[in-house]
Amino acid sequence: MSAEAEFGQLGGDWVVSNNPTPSYIVITTQSTGSNPGSTNRVASYSITFPMADTYQLYARVLVGNGGFNSDSLFVGNGFGLKSATNNVDWVLVNGLAAAGFNNAADTVTGGGTLGSGVWK
Repeated sequence: MSAEAEFGQLGGDWVVSNNPTPSYIVITTQSTGSNPGSTNRVASYSITFPMADTYQLYARVLVGNGGFNSDSLFVGNGFGLKSATNNVDWVLVNGLAAAGFNNAADTVTGGGTLGSGVWK
């Protein structure tokens, strides 16, 4: 099962880009907090799972030229509605500039060691 980022409910600080293709979303603001700070910085998705089970979240991300200055994202802490300003509602994913995988044959375990400037 997969979800395309550009088809979510995007807050006002998100834009859809397709340069270069494929399409993807980009946040237009910076934050240094432990939560998005505003609903404008939240992208939401409605996903129907085929059955009760344990699922893992994977995302395709690009850490650009900003390296460690622009390599973080927030993931909701569980399912359901979240407060954009409540730290408990969010998990900060950081350090992506020195992590990741991009080979189709890679088994994704741990953080990986891929650097910046590539889709991973």
